[in-house]
Amino acid sequence: MASETDTRGGKIDEKLTAKVCFWCGSTKFRRVNRRGMLQRYVLTALGWYPWECAICRRKTFRRKSG
Repeated sequence: MASETDTRGGKIDEKLTAKVCFWCGSTKFRRVNRRGMLQRYVLTALGWYPWECAICRRKTFRRKSG
C-alpha cells in the first residue's frame, strides 16, 4: 500500500482518503492518541476515535478506527 509523509514526518495511509477535513478540505488524516477520561472510555465505548488532519493539524472525531 502506498503512503506519503505528512508535515511532521509521520506516515499517511492512502486508505484514509475518504475523510475530508472540515477546516482545510484535506483528505489526509492520521489517528492520534486519546486524552482524558471522556475520550478514553466514553467515546471509545460509543465507537468514536480521535483523528488529526495532516495538513492543518486540527483534531476531529470519526466513527471508524481506520
